[in-house]
Amino acid sequence: MAAIIADKIVYLDGGTQVISDEDIIEFFNFANVPIEIKRITLDNFRDRVIKLCKTVNA
Repeated sequence: MAAIIADKIVYLDGGTQVISDEDIIEFFNFANVPIEIKRITLDNFRDRVIKLCKTVNA
């Protein structure tokens, strides 16, 4: 089994789940890789769901 090597882990935070600082630190200690948190919106996902619903209901 090959090892996966990464420079950092990027956590995409859509605001749907709260993750504590302690959880982030615990994961960093486990992975030993810096973690970068990026705040994102779910607008694209919402728009795709709406479009799909309109297609199904047409």
